[in-house]
Amino acid sequence: MDTLYGLVLEKAINTSENGYNVTTAYTVSHDFLISAERLEKYTTEISNLGIEVMLTLEELLSKVNFVLLYIVDGRLHLEQAEKILKAGNTVFIDKAVAVSLKEVIEIFDLLKKYNAPMFTSSALRFIINAQSIRKGNIGKVLRADTFKSIPYQSIFPDLYWYGIYGLELSHTLMKLGCKKIKRFMTNNYDLVTGVWVDGRIGNYRGMKNGEKNRGTNLWVNLSD
Repeated sequence: MDTLYGLVLEKAINTSENGYNVTTAYTVSHDFLISAERLEKYTTEISNLGIEVMLTLEELLSKVNFVLLYIVDGRLHLEQAEKILKAGNTVFIDKAVAVSLKEVIEIFDLLKKYNAPMFTSSALRFIINAQSIRKGNIGKVLRADTFKSIPYQSIFPDLYWYGIYGLELSHTLMKLGCKKIKRFMTNNYDLVTGVWVDGRIGNYRGMKNGEKNRGTNLWVNLSD
């Protein structure tokens, strides 16, 4: 665990009444600078919460039933997911699931091999308004155009770093059924257009060069 979001989530779980507690953590040092620079700080904060910090993933797996895989370096996720799933643990994998489609598919193949559950998602999926729209409270969504700033990291190809946020929101609102996508890039924007099986179209526009805005434009059939 080496992310602020993971630390916030651990605090939220341990102060809630859902019956679960984060008891054990494992931190790893590697060459991804964003992670390495804050690893010591977050390890200290985790320890101060009364959470036991293990030296290896194997030690952690011997003590827990559920794993929140928050290692921010997606290059490590396939290797670590296999250890977790092989041990029979349920796992949540933070973005990015992996750093290539090949590795993503390999992780899902592991789910079948070990018959173990896994979940991954952006938090934007659970925005109250997004869930309300998804449930049809304002009608059927005919088209959704989402937009968000999109930073890049050299070790994450294409949209594997922060691209999930805008794409997750788009697919939350449009639901299942995207059958093909096309991508366009300029100096200022990264546009992904999806076509759904029923003919609907959804767009995600990643804004480069430091633009900070985010939002959604919707076209809705109010009679449905």
